[in-house]
Amino acid sequence: ASENSLTGTIPTELANCTNLYAVGLLQNRGIKGNLSEIIDIFSPTISVLLLSDNRLTGSIPPTIGRLSRLERFFVGVSQIGGNIPSEIGQLTNLVELHVVHNNNITGPLPSEIGRLTNLRRLECQRNYITGTLPSEMALMTSLTSLDISENSFTGSPGVIGELSSLVKLHFYGNPFDGSGGGGGGVSEVCSGNLVGAEIIGNMCDNIVFDCSCCTHCCEYDSNQQRDCPALSSPFV
Repeated sequence: ASENSLTGTIPTELANCTNLYAVGLLQNRGIKGNLSEIIDIFSPTISVLLLSDNRLTGSIPPTIGRLSRLERFFVGVSQIGGNIPSEIGQLTNLVELHVVHNNNITGPLPSEIGRLTNLRRLECQRNYITGTLPSEMALMTSLTSLDISENSFTGSPGVIGELSSLVKLHFYGNPFDGSGGGGGGVSEVCSGNLVGAEIIGNMCDNIVFDCSCCTHCCEYDSNQQRDCPALSSPFV
């Protein structure tokens, strides 16, 4: 039922569908409701829950952890707020996690996210996520695509350099430190194990954001419009 013009709320009677495998309600834009209450509708058998681009409110509840068979979970482009709960780490079957462009998601990434060792795609761009990237992310060795752009991450993103399976990395629009408080900082991304990846960062020749391996560099004009041209070759 994705990309239609459905409106209203998700019926609670879906709780009776104990063998329900997948729900796809992407881009309806008229479906509303509190995400906590919606999550409680579904049984632990659900594997695919695609709810992005609707009028959902609330936050990702701790009860998300009981949906242990989830493989794909999309709740982007809505009005979701609050923190990403530590219980997200209980979803060890997750392959794709999208919490993009909610604008109201805050707080740090929980360290428990490192338990998602089967995750291949993590997209949490355009929120207000803060703090440093947890060192436990180094355990997420299946990640091929990581987009944490346009948040409020600080410190060193050096842990990203440990993710040798990455083919796409977007981490521009964050106030990362050059030193990270412990040496290295952004430059650690380039001294890691990333080979042949698409890497998009901030003004790559900036003295703080020193990204010698970036393939694209983003700059913002006075109207905060972003331009990320490809480089003919990485900075050296």
